Amino acid sequence: MSKYLSILFLCLLLCSSCASRKNVVYLNDIPQHDTLYAKIESQLAHNIQFRPGDKLSIVVKSRNKELSEMFNFASHQTTTGRNTSNYTIDEMGEIDFPFLGKVRIAGLDRMQTEAYLKQKLIDSELIKEPYVSVDYSNVGFYTLGEIRKGFIPFTQDRTTILEAISLAGDLNINGLRKNILVIRRNLDGSESTYRVDLTNREQLYQSPAYYIQQNDILYVEPNYKQVQETTINGRIFSTYSVWISLISTTMTVILFVRNFKR
Repeated sequence: MSKYLSILFLCLLLCSSCASRKNVVYLNDIPQHDTLYAKIESQLAHNIQFRPGDKLSIVVKSRNKELSEMFNFASHQTTTGRNTSNYTIDEMGEIDFPFLGKVRIAGLDRMQTEAYLKQKLIDSELIKEPYVSVDYSNVGFYTLGEIRKGFIPFTQDRTTILEAISLAGDLNINGLRKNILVIRRNLDGSESTYRVDLTNREQLYQSPAYYIQQNDILYVEPNYKQVQETTINGRIFSTYSVWISLISTTMTVILFVRNFKR
């Protein structure tokens, strides 16, 4: 009798504690003790390039403080005490910059924009030895589903999907890691969709969505367990798991008592 009870206990224990590590661990195809990884060619890495609708802040400085302020007249002070001027790129890909007029910067990244504006100022002979600083004002991506929802601003010139998820506070435990949906708005107004498997490094690195672009939408689907729990049958199943846990605990006590009496 004790033999059958032990077998039953083991079966119940396996049913109640069944979980797959592969469903929740990122890049789980990398060997745990392997320090020499094969080189995998990822998509061409590039910095974020400005598009119409992007908002950025531009600050001009020089040895002549009063002259510099002429280019920062639309500035406001941030919480850190820094004066910054915000610009929105229009549909033509241009900004209206003080004294320079319309300047096209769509297609340039942040550092290229700094160099371009600096050279324009030098060529205009409006200011000597200018220093130009460009930062993202309201450029980022969106998140939906089993992740912190909302708009997440970029903090650097190049952001991978793993870094984007980190900025959003990571996925919930019920988030499906093998099928992240990335919705991308193209310059012509169309949309492209990509599916990303965070558990497979080769597929991840080769995905066109490995580097996140502005206004990308990351949707994290709920896993099977989370979906089931939203249904009546799923809630009943959840109750079953509680009963299985109680039965397994009871069986443990019974086996302990029987062995103690012997």
